[in-house]
Amino acid sequence: MTKGIKILIIALGIGAIVGAGYVLWKIFLSQPSENILGGITQEEVEVTHKLSAITNDQIFDYWVNKKNGEIYFISENGHISKVLSNGTSQLISDQNIASLSYIKPSFDGTMALVAFGYPQKLTFAIYNVNANNWQSLAADTAAAAWDPVSNNRLAYIKNGTSVSRLNLLTINDQKSKEVLRLSQKDLDLDWILKDVIYLKERPSRQILGSIWSYDINAKTIKTLIKEESGLMVRWAPTGNTGIKWAGALAVIDKNNTALSAIGLQTIPTKCAYGSLRIYCAAPTEQVNISNTIFPDEYMKKSVRFRDDIHLISLLNLGKQPELLNIKILDGESTIMPIEAEHLEIVDDKLIFLNRYDKNLYTLEL
Repeated sequence: MTKGIKILIIALGIGAIVGAGYVLWKIFLSQPSENILGGITQEEVEVTHKLSAITNDQIFDYWVNKKNGEIYFISENGHISKVLSNGTSQLISDQNIASLSYIKPSFDGTMALVAFGYPQKLTFAIYNVNANNWQSLAADTAAAAWDPVSNNRLAYIKNGTSVSRLNLLTINDQKSKEVLRLSQKDLDLDWILKDVIYLKERPSRQILGSIWSYDINAKTIKTLIKEESGLMVRWAPTGNTGIKWAGALAVIDKNNTALSAIGLQTIPTKCAYGSLRIYCAAPTEQVNISNTIFPDEYMKKSVRFRDDIHLISLLNLGKQPELLNIKILDGESTIMPIEAEHLEIVDDKLIFLNRYDKNLYTLEL
């Protein structure tokens, strides 16, 4: 009888532990917007992660070769280097390029589109990592974006006297085909979904911006987002959702339906998609955003912030009005001030460019 009682007590104890674990799981994952510590709407549990600088250069921007995980960066003088595993870098192109504007890697990272020469004369060229050579795009190209599934095609806008022309270019034979004429000028491009190209106005809080979607197969164009202040979107790699800024940060679906808010004041270019989560860099002093013309002054680099880095869970996307937010790097605790931009996830690390010292950093996740 005594043995039977002991077995029963042990079983009940194990059951209680399992039950308590389930309850905690339900609290943290099923209702992430409720902070059980204080009843507030934003989770602020800080987690310690290892932060390391992986370069010692004046870097303009970088990209990742998705075939082998190698990291390439372009310096402010246009030179291109590869980050080596021993913490040093190897110069692979010494082509001098002045007045860099931006870079866009191809879908697998073996090629990069480089824009430069702004504001005098914006010029585009393609760098091929494997061949280590350059190829120019047509003169008067105003914007361009890679096909999301091919290294051999891109879309570009060529400005005319009264209209802008959207073209598709195949790289290997240099054949170009006009697919759309537009009255709008100064547009940029995103190409995320295989058959849909997004045309977007430059973001500014002082000018209402819109985004249009053009269906390549149906040859139709429609307004996706109409006249919103400071409009910016960073689309998920699948194209099904996007991180949107228009005075507040939120996650939308591909039709611009709001799914859930993100309780941070920051912009989508300071965020990166992971598996069922988003990582965002945001100013430590959130109130500082309201004291600036944002995002205009940030993009012109006329204001400086010190950033924290946050993990935002997507487990309850569309089910909760605001997503769970966990601070994983406290900007006040780092020796070198961090103002992170262009975040990317590679394996179990978050990579970003630090505006303060213009070096690349990794944050172990």
